[in-house]
Amino acid sequence: MARMDMRFGWVHLTARLMSVAVTAMGAGLLLLGMATAVVALVGAQPIQWTLLSVAGGLVIAGLLAMLAGLLIHGLFTLLLKLESHTFRLHDVMIDLFETASAQRDLLGTVADNVQLSDAAKVIAHRENERGALRSAIHEEIARHDWEAAYSLIDAMEHRYGYRQEAKRLRQEVDVSRDRSIEETVQAALEHIDRLFAAAEWEQARSESQRLMNLFPRNERIQRLPEDLERHRQQHKRRLLTEWNEAVHRNEIDRSIEVLKQLDQYLAPSEAAALEESARGVFRAKLQNLGVQFSLAVTEKRWQAALGIGEQIVSEFPNSLMAKEVTDGMPVLRKRAGTTPAATKPTST
Repeated sequence: MARMDMRFGWVHLTARLMSVAVTAMGAGLLLLGMATAVVALVGAQPIQWTLLSVAGGLVIAGLLAMLAGLLIHGLFTLLLKLESHTFRLHDVMIDLFETASAQRDLLGTVADNVQLSDAAKVIAHRENERGALRSAIHEEIARHDWEAAYSLIDAMEHRYGYRQEAKRLRQEVDVSRDRSIEETVQAALEHIDRLFAAAEWEQARSESQRLMNLFPRNERIQRLPEDLERHRQQHKRRLLTEWNEAVHRNEIDRSIEVLKQLDQYLAPSEAAALEESARGVFRAKLQNLGVQFSLAVTEKRWQAALGIGEQIVSEFPNSLMAKEVTDGMPVLRKRAGTTPAATKPTST
């Protein structure tokens, strides 16, 4: 920026000289007026009023000239300062214009970058995004959220074009999913096997149906109804074997216990085939109870006799022996010292 005294030195010098000249002329007029006034007042008598008026005019003119000189100096100084500030503002505006031009170029570059397509941004950040996607897929695998994992793999394949890695990750998810499903199925089958072993057929049937709905494509699960029926028939055959053995060994109580278990498995034709042997077992059971009852009465073990009598009435209510025992119950209770509400049947 040019200095003010170099660009407008002559103006400043002219203004200063003019100001000095006018001020000097004012001072001269002031001195002349004062001298004239002294002459008018002191020099002659009477006082020369005309001369005194001239002296006063000279004094006033001198003061006004001096004031004008000062005003001229101040005015030119102010104008020069205004010009100097205007020139500085001009330089500042030029600098701002240059800066704005540079910023405009920079903003143009930024605008070009902002207008990059999504595909270009993906390319620029694909490595980071691929790493983030890979981590997210493994997290979903760890949580066994297979649907979310497959969705992320599809995004990796179709959005970013990583077909080979997507194929590898999809195989990894398949293996992990199959392993998890296999573990779940194995645990469920073991539970079903325990139900089969405990002969809990209704619970096993309900659990089998639930598993069939959950795993409609698993062959082992879909075979569960066949397995249930096979185990049920095996259990039935085992009970029939135990029944025959108990009857053959004349184990009356065991025979009745097995027969009660067999009752839910026997078809009408099968029940009819066992009817005769079952009658024999119950007849033998009744005879045994009758013998035990008679011995207890003979030995005056009234409490035992009362318990056996109530068992006969409870298990064989339509038998002649039950009618005879019922008739003798009041006497037994009296001798046993009990009331009907207090007696409990005793098992033999």
